[in-house]
Amino acid sequence: MNRVLAGLLKYDRLAIRTIDDDWDTATNIFLSGEPIPSIDQHVDRTIANDNSDQLSVLKAPLVIADCSDSAVLARYPNLKDGAAELPSLAGVPLSYHGDTVGYMIIRSRKKGAFSDRDVEILGLAAAHVVPTVVNAAQLAELQRDVRERTLLADIGRSVSSTIDFSLVWDEFVRTVQSLVPCDRLVMAIVEEDGKYIEDRYIWGVPIPNWDDRQKHSFEGAPTERVLVSRHSEIISTEDFDQISLELTGYKLSERTGLHSTMFVPLIAGDRLIGSLNVKALRRDAYTKDDLALLERLAMQVGGSVAAAELYTRTVRLAEEKEARAEVELRNKKLTESNESRTRFISAISHELRTPLTSIIAFVDILRRRKKDVSNEKNLQYLDVIRRNAERLRVLIEDLLDLSSVESEDLRLNGTEFNLQDAVAEVTMSLKPMIEARAQRLETEYAKPAIRLVTDRSRLDQILINLITNASKYSGDYKEIKIVATQMNDTVRIAVTDQGDGMTEEESAVIFDEFTRLDNVATNSTSGQGLGLAVSQQLARALGGEVTVSSKKGKGSVFVLTIPALLEMAA
Repeated sequence: MNRVLAGLLKYDRLAIRTIDDDWDTATNIFLSGEPIPSIDQHVDRTIANDNSDQLSVLKAPLVIADCSDSAVLARYPNLKDGAAELPSLAGVPLSYHGDTVGYMIIRSRKKGAFSDRDVEILGLAAAHVVPTVVNAAQLAELQRDVRERTLLADIGRSVSSTIDFSLVWDEFVRTVQSLVPCDRLVMAIVEEDGKYIEDRYIWGVPIPNWDDRQKHSFEGAPTERVLVSRHSEIISTEDFDQISLELTGYKLSERTGLHSTMFVPLIAGDRLIGSLNVKALRRDAYTKDDLALLERLAMQVGGSVAAAELYTRTVRLAEEKEARAEVELRNKKLTESNESRTRFISAISHELRTPLTSIIAFVDILRRRKKDVSNEKNLQYLDVIRRNAERLRVLIEDLLDLSSVESEDLRLNGTEFNLQDAVAEVTMSLKPMIEARAQRLETEYAKPAIRLVTDRSRLDQILINLITNASKYSGDYKEIKIVATQMNDTVRIAVTDQGDGMTEEESAVIFDEFTRLDNVATNSTSGQGLGLAVSQQLARALGGEVTVSSKKGKGSVFVLTIPALLEMAA
């Protein structure tokens, strides 16, 4: 037919199109001659605003001498495609039993190329070719219907064969791509509360600043209309630009160029599961037939998706329940362990305290009765007994304090006093220890004098531990410095030593119970590793904290920070 018509008419392009029953879509069934890529790349085109739409209205031949003319383009905007290369156009409707079923259009590189005689010849050719066109269109529609039914049946079987939808997601994507234009596909699932929706499965063009699998409210978004009404919807870029969507991230025309979207609800029985969102880069990419196809697909897989979601939620709930049970069991064991540990510490401390008190008392009696002691050696033995008994007493006191704090039985007595006086008394009591190592102890206080209300005995205990620790880990002839300051309602006491310092790893565990570090200054390991742990616990009981900053070879600074006014428990 093309060869015969080319012998009668001078043209550079021939196109034959059919239209669907709803007059929505024009389908290219034959193209010959010079291509127009922007038109030819799409087999199906919507006929709104197209020159073929004008043919359907006129039901008569159309001749245009120059498609690039501004007046022509104002009337037929879509003729700008190929207008410069093929300015002349002649078209006639394809009529079959009184109905217009399509169009035959020829175009030429020469302006004003077609006459009325050419249009008559084109009309005669259209009358001869229309039965073949109708038969071809019916066959193509039948083949398309068979293919669509096969695809839907295949994906239905695949989805029904598993309760894990992620296993068939890739096949599902390929099916959608085979049925409709698709550059991005999202299956969103409605949360159980019905207020939020989660983008569960995502494929295709990413949307910047829109996180995959995120949960978001669909209030005010196009999805809300679809989910609430349970009716499918086609939305174009122009529709999006007219909707306030700043909170939902749907400004597609400004972000990715996804200019066309279809929303279809996923329903199982009478229960709403979620939605299928299909997007395309091309403008006006979707027709009512595409929407109907996607609806059929949603119906085909809705029940299986619902079953998969039910299974996923059941597994998740079971895992969460198991995790909670495991945490509760661990907490119970930890609580029981702490209670047993506290009872043990309390019991062993009280059991040791009584005999040690007697030992210390009788040693003191023996020392006072020197005439009953036969020689100096016995006095040395008594000194050893006294010294070790005293060490045990300190350990027991630390254990009792630790036990009291952990069991929340520690009683605090808030009194008002001058911090300088308290520090002076503590340093005076430690003076023999400091002088024995020829160390220097310097103090520095803020002015005016710092007054605070807290438990003085507990504060003294913390200071004794910190200063003793500083002396223990500093060498002979070293300096220990105490600086007390106040900022607003917080008192800060820093104890600085000139010891060997600590690594970051050692600083991280220094406040742990029974943690002891090698004393480089004395080449020994001293103490039981409870002093700093008890100090930290007491500081927290007073509403503060002990921190440390240290570098290996640079000494350490222990800082006690407490509120100036102790908050007593009701």
